Amino acid sequence: LDANGGYDGQPCEAVTLSAGHGTHLLLEYRIDPSRVIDEFTANLWVRVAHDHARVGVRVRYPFLHDPQTRRPVSVIVYGSQHRRPGKWDRLAISQLPRRLREKESALRVEFGGQIDLREPFVDAIVVDVYNQAGVSTVRLDDLSVDYLVPVGITASASRPALLTAADSDSQLPSTGLRTNQPDQSFDGLPIPIPFPTDRVLRIVEHRDEPLSYLKMLGFDAVLLARPPTAELLREASRDQMLVYAPPPTAPHPELESLLEPIAGWYLGTSQDKSDFNDVRQQRQRVENFPALWQRPSFVAPVEAWAAYATLVPALCYDLPPTNLGLSSTEEIDYIRDGRSRTVRPVQTVIGIQTSPPRGLQRQWDAFANHVGAPSVDDYGWHPLWLQTIRALSHSPQAIVFRSRNSLASGLAVDQKRAMAVGYLNRSIEAIGPFIARTVSSGTLRCTGANYDATRLSLGSTDVILVCCNNAGPATVLAGDGAVLEVQLPPAFANRVGWRISAMTAERLEISSQPQGPIAQIVSPDMVEILIVSTDTTLGPQLANSLARLARPAALDRWQLTTESLMQTRLDWDNAAAAGLVDRAARPTPWLVRAANTLSEGEPMYRSGDSAATIRQARRADAWTQRSRDALLVAMQPRQPIRQQFPTLLGPGAVHLHVAMLAELQTGQWSRNLLPSDSFDSPEQMQRTGWSHDQRSDAGAQVHVGLLRQPGNDPEAFLQVEVVANAGNRLKGGYAGTTVRVRSPVCQVPTGSLLRYRCRIRTLGFGGPFQGVLIYDVASGSELGMLTRSADDWQTVEIFRRVLGENAQLSFEVIGAGEVLIRDVNVQVWDETPQDPVRLRPLSAAGANVGV
Repeated sequence: LDANGGYDGQPCEAVTLSAGHGTHLLLEYRIDPSRVIDEFTANLWVRVAHDHARVGVRVRYPFLHDPQTRRPVSVIVYGSQHRRPGKWDRLAISQLPRRLREKESALRVEFGGQIDLREPFVDAIVVDVYNQAGVSTVRLDDLSVDYLVPVGITASASRPALLTAADSDSQLPSTGLRTNQPDQSFDGLPIPIPFPTDRVLRIVEHRDEPLSYLKMLGFDAVLLARPPTAELLREASRDQMLVYAPPPTAPHPELESLLEPIAGWYLGTSQDKSDFNDVRQQRQRVENFPALWQRPSFVAPVEAWAAYATLVPALCYDLPPTNLGLSSTEEIDYIRDGRSRTVRPVQTVIGIQTSPPRGLQRQWDAFANHVGAPSVDDYGWHPLWLQTIRALSHSPQAIVFRSRNSLASGLAVDQKRAMAVGYLNRSIEAIGPFIARTVSSGTLRCTGANYDATRLSLGSTDVILVCCNNAGPATVLAGDGAVLEVQLPPAFANRVGWRISAMTAERLEISSQPQGPIAQIVSPDMVEILIVSTDTTLGPQLANSLARLARPAALDRWQLTTESLMQTRLDWDNAAAAGLVDRAARPTPWLVRAANTLSEGEPMYRSGDSAATIRQARRADAWTQRSRDALLVAMQPRQPIRQQFPTLLGPGAVHLHVAMLAELQTGQWSRNLLPSDSFDSPEQMQRTGWSHDQRSDAGAQVHVGLLRQPGNDPEAFLQVEVVANAGNRLKGGYAGTTVRVRSPVCQVPTGSLLRYRCRIRTLGFGGPFQGVLIYDVASGSELGMLTRSADDWQTVEIFRRVLGENAQLSFEVIGAGEVLIRDVNVQVWDETPQDPVRLRPLSAAGANVGV
């Protein structure tokens, strides 16, 4: 921006270009797709040192597609040329229909005389600024477009309404996204695929955010919940965003000239076996669309992946919510198992939740409303970050960030989500070209801390993704000089490595040890990205590609770390003040080190030193996370018991937990609302309301019954045993649920505090995402507790605010194993004091005594 260099002395755009030998160098400004009419006029003031710059427009033909790229053919029509070197000159273009005749004649020669050139539209103003190789500066000012009639508005014979777009903004042309790659083989037949093969596409569920805002956050595409509208397609075309959406019921003729941004049809989320016929009918309906509407499809099933792979060339595999507590290895194995069951080769998409489960959010709101406190405004970005990097270990073609609310809502929670996904998108973009073409080569051993490393190979270059294992607390390796070691294969001894976690290519120290080469990472972040290669020139290339990503990534990481530290300090203060933890347990040295690290990095942050900013932020973040992990450990119950409080399932929720415990200082739990004699006999279980159902197609033998242990304990317990059929390997997650047991329904007052309590013991369940999922039916399975005891009895407690009038507990058995359940209790908190203070009545003599 030149503050006073415009033709009228006002600000203007100044673009400095370094050009090699060529024929064109185009700057483009995207406009709403507009009709080609005689009245269309574009004007632009230009100042450049040579006299060859010229203004033009890009015209697209929606019904003419290039047979190789499958994209609509476009031509550039030029207007006047710069004639005053070094001085301001006003360039213009008009009379588009006449100028297009020569171009259309050339198109008929190239593609044949029977091509369809109907309804061309203008989608960009372009400026050709090439003169010769070297460095030059171009100044642009006061762009105006007159008589702009958007596509979709019927042009009448009368003079159209005046629509003017005036803007001096200008930007370098984008290379665009290859939405339709050359056909690939699918089931022996060549078919189009919905995702590019040279990058990892970053997609977000669209919740009415401006597409320009999502583009700024680093997204390439949006996933719609409804068929696209003309307005959204115009916006997508202008902002160069791809669109994935459910197909319309029937093609709409008015949208045919706007279909270019649509890259694929989306056939549904969490589809199971019962949805298969509906999805197949949708796919058949899409196949009957006109050729212009044909797009490849994809779907997100939760089971029957092999069957769905016969319908579409791409599948989305959704990761489970982070609050279920799966380890990093288990999450990776869960997706790997689903992909192995797909059988057919399909493009892989990974879905990641950015919002808390709906049931958890409702519980937070209920607790907050009960005490009159603000609700929780953060779900925690670190688990989201870890899941994103684990998703990349599957070499996906796209990542879908699931979003329930708008990232542009203005709420604090959505602002934090926006910063988090912005930072993650920069990380994906940094290594996306590698990831999209790599193949998994297994895992590598880490020593020094609880980290997991996954190796992805691409010829002589390997990408190593190192993630902190979030299976338990206190796993972050914080502190200056602390070293994490990654054991490398022997062939890596003569390779060169780079660490790109700070958005810069830092040389990685690879040392030779008797057990083989070792990569040493000093002061590791929660996530480390390493690239090891035989190509020594790869480092400068990485540095150049990372340079443009470093600044926005540094700003987001700095802000996220700062807010995380403030929240952690506040949570420790609240917990200590409420007596939840000993004040002496507060890790003051760690919190002080985190604060000092941010203070030392403030000059780097303000000066724009992005790499140093990220280094300081990740160091402070490590101390902060160790402090938060210590708080969670200190708040765990002393006895061998597992508890789930919704008020502890997100950063910043400690204030709700403190309020809940204050409520528990008086009163008592009610009697058990469930019948005490339910487990006396199967008939009694049925009479009292216990029920169970099982899948007929689970591929396993299921036994549900009552069992009494020999000895003095007269109480029976419920036994659920699942044995896989010979040769069958049971799945995990929703697809692996074999049997579900539910307690009787209890009537409870709305708003009450409820405690579910039971004792449980499990045997088996060795697969990923297998075990017993215990949850309150009203809150849903996403807010459940996945239980897998080590062949020992354990007590499980789940606390909930009652949102309706019914309370019911569900036990879902996932995979093969044995479950024993006993002492199931449903209790409501009664706030009535147990020993109320009895006031002595005032005597006549004391009636006049002053107080």
